[in-house]
Amino acid sequence: MEQTGISLEQVKKKNRAYILKTINNEGPISRKDIASKLKLTAASLTQTCAPMIESGLIYETGTSKEDKGPGRKRVLVDINYDFRICYAIVIEPEKTTIAITNLKGALKAVRKIKTPKDITAEECLEKIADICHELKIEAEITGEITLAGVCISGLVDRSEKTSVHAYGIWESEVEVGKILSDKLGCNVVLENNVTAFALAEIYFGLGRKNDNLFFVKWGPGIGSAIVTGKKIYEGELKKAAEIGHFIIEKDGELCSCGRRGCLETKLSYSAIKREISKIYSPEKTPELYKLTGGSIDNITGDFPLDFLEKCDSAVKEIMEKSINLFSLVITNSMTILSPSRVVLCGPIFKSAFIREKVINGCTNFDPGYNSENIIYTTLSDKEDYIGASAICAREVLFGE
Repeated sequence: MEQTGISLEQVKKKNRAYILKTINNEGPISRKDIASKLKLTAASLTQTCAPMIESGLIYETGTSKEDKGPGRKRVLVDINYDFRICYAIVIEPEKTTIAITNLKGALKAVRKIKTPKDITAEECLEKIADICHELKIEAEITGEITLAGVCISGLVDRSEKTSVHAYGIWESEVEVGKILSDKLGCNVVLENNVTAFALAEIYFGLGRKNDNLFFVKWGPGIGSAIVTGKKIYEGELKKAAEIGHFIIEKDGELCSCGRRGCLETKLSYSAIKREISKIYSPEKTPELYKLTGGSIDNITGDFPLDFLEKCDSAVKEIMEKSINLFSLVITNSMTILSPSRVVLCGPIFKSAFIREKVINGCTNFDPGYNSENIIYTTLSDKEDYIGASAICAREVLFGE
């Protein structure tokens, strides 16, 4: 028998998610104002809020200061983001961040390591699990941690909790969720790293006030995500917004995705390193040579951004060419998507010098784009782990 409509339980779940999103975006806020914004009856709101207050998921914070008359003052409610403590794990080609946070990314403990590539995927995940256990002891957390958010580069199957193709990390499919769940003894949720970061910006950053955003990440590879109507657009094959795999050169270099001539073959850390290595020497590029400790291989992890402003003109020319190409691709993407904001994120964009160059490059291609609509992420101080916290928040708070 074919099902039609939705059940009362589904309605309650949706109302719960809408209420929590409203509190997250507007809070602390009164129940009366929540009901007004969501067009819910007072009875329906009370029925949904009561169990959340009882469990400690939301709590009363006092009365509204705007109510100055003699009448009854509105009682404000807010979310208890410490309701669930979680592991927040971000695995990228150069660096892996393992953290313990609350549901809003408030940090309890963190450790960063070079992503192990000389061992099997299972051994790598076992090492990550061991660090999780160590951090729990360091943070003096005595209760159980029942949820882990894991973000990884490349294609993921969220429902199967599987890394399908982790570009630059593992060559084959890996059952990340199953392996880590066994090692940590908790539920695991999995997401692509850039998509997860975009989710964090929706929940905790610019997305609270902007419906349509385009995220661009630079370093170690190139990533992107589209947000439309406060939701991440994925496409039928979950491969939308792969800006790093725009083909910009016919019969170009083989990319990690299997195609040739992708943008990432020109702008990834390894691509930039290769170009610099052609001119790299103590005589030709003394400042860069000094900053990297005498080895081009030291340009990994957090890119040594200060060399871009200090090194010789030959290296600057490489970066200028890279920035010009990136600005062109970003501008073309904006022409198609017409987002309210473009959000720049990633290690290379930590440099104000680079951000300014990219924004100016976009403005040169199209004067309609400038620093008003191309902006740096508001979550830069939590960028290494906040995406993993956000997918835990989606699981506990905002999932419909």
